[in-house]
Amino acid sequence: MEVHTLVASIEPYLAKLKGYDAETVKDMRRRLRNVCRDIWELWHAPAGRLRVATADIHTLSIEDIGALIEHWRRQGLKPAYQLKLLNALKGFLIYYGNPVVLDLKYTTTIQKPKVTRKDPDVLTADDCERLRAAANTMEGWRGSVGRLMVALLPHSGLRPSEFCTQELAGVDTRKWQIAVTHPKGEDKYANSGEPAPITPPARQAVLDFLTERQAYLNGERQAALVPWRSPDGSVDFIGVATLRRVKYEVEAISGVKFKVKDFRSTFGQTYIDKEVDTPSVSKAMRHSSTKTTEQYYGRIRSEMAFKHLEQADQKPLVQVVSSASH
Repeated sequence: MEVHTLVASIEPYLAKLKGYDAETVKDMRRRLRNVCRDIWELWHAPAGRLRVATADIHTLSIEDIGALIEHWRRQGLKPAYQLKLLNALKGFLIYYGNPVVLDLKYTTTIQKPKVTRKDPDVLTADDCERLRAAANTMEGWRGSVGRLMVALLPHSGLRPSEFCTQELAGVDTRKWQIAVTHPKGEDKYANSGEPAPITPPARQAVLDFLTERQAYLNGERQAALVPWRSPDGSVDFIGVATLRRVKYEVEAISGVKFKVKDFRSTFGQTYIDKEVDTPSVSKAMRHSSTKTTEQYYGRIRSEMAFKHLEQADQKPLVQVVSSASH
């Protein structure tokens, strides 16, 4: 088997996937290509070196998966990325009738990647202010998009892909909600039209953007909340890569290093810090359970937890004063 034959088996699997946006599928394709190349490399390794017994995806064994994990470890890949590769491989192999990755949880002989739980990446209030100030200096339509990005995303919980694919019709400036056009997991575990909030700090920026959008389109009808005009004059939804370029400009001006997805975790942490209950934050982020919210996006900080404990037990102190004898 040649490596290109192995890699070619990826496309039929990806074509059957449902509920994933284009960027997620692109990432999965890249990861699976890397995994297939690693399998092929290990299959052709010389005797006495780390090897797999086969490059046939139908018959890869638990020992082969162990060799693959060890290969990644020796390459210095971070455990979190090893897990992403392993999860991509799991679905791929199951599609071809090989559930071997599922057997990892039953074996004690293979050291599985273990990720140390870390706090989510959150922008501080000062970071957000610097980003807003930077976006305010940007000119033209890039400035309009930059200002909407830094105002709306940390106050709505929208994902970058949802921001790029959002239709104008889903924006309600009376209820201050967004019916998300294409949520993550659409047709799999999420439904189009699920509401996301537009909290008060973002509302004026949204109104300003809508006015600027009208001027940008100059009467042209366009479904996209955030349209983008190509060099040939055509207008379509802004792409993730284009949004990333706007982000780089905001980043360069502000001096604040960030990822666009950091705005979502910032949304969750900000409102938990403001003592909004976790179920409400979870609902606003459109999570199926509060566990996801707590694990990946926002956790109660130690000082806040201690404050609540203090308040729960706080009673007025009563000083007993003995009366003087006469």
